[in-house]
Parts: sequence; C-alpha cells; structure tokens
Amino acid sequence: RARHRFGPGQPQIPMSPIFLNDLGVGQSARVHALHLPTEFAARMRALGLWPGQTVQLLRCAPLNGPLHLRVDGTEIILRRQQAQQIEVLT
Repeated sequence: RARHRFGPGQPQIPMSPIFLNDLGVGQSARVHALHLPTEFAARMRALGLWPGQTVQLLRCAPLNGPLHLRVDGTEIILRRQQAQQIEVLT
C-alpha cells in the first residue's frame, strides 16, 4: 500500500492548467504550454516566457485591455487574446 506524504499543512492539490488571462492580479503560475503562432511564440521565448518559467500578473487594464506580467525580472505587456493561448499551472 503506497502512502503519499505532503508535509505539514494542507495536502497538495494536483495542478490543472488554466489560461494566463484567468489569473488574478498578484497571482503567480508556471507556464505549461504556448499555443501561439510560431513567430510570436519565438518572440515570447526570447522575452523569457517558455514552459517551466514562473509568471506573475501585475496589473490588468480595464475594458479587456492588455495584461502587465513579470517573467524572471522582465516585465511584459500582453494582449488578452494572446494570453488566452498560454496555458499555466497555478
């Protein structure tokens, strides 16, 4: 019989992917997958946004405006429609 130990406190809940635009302000997540056109995905990787990296949502512009993100010390402004194509794990 296998036992899983999660350490002190609450047991860990398995992470499920959500899209970057679903994060709340101040929330951080790990990038899971980029579902972007090849050229734009290459640009995002050049800015440090690739699977495994931690991203934090700093601000959201009103009226479906862009998202202000921090990735490994780099701040990025990203359109919501592009953020809807980036899966993250919370």
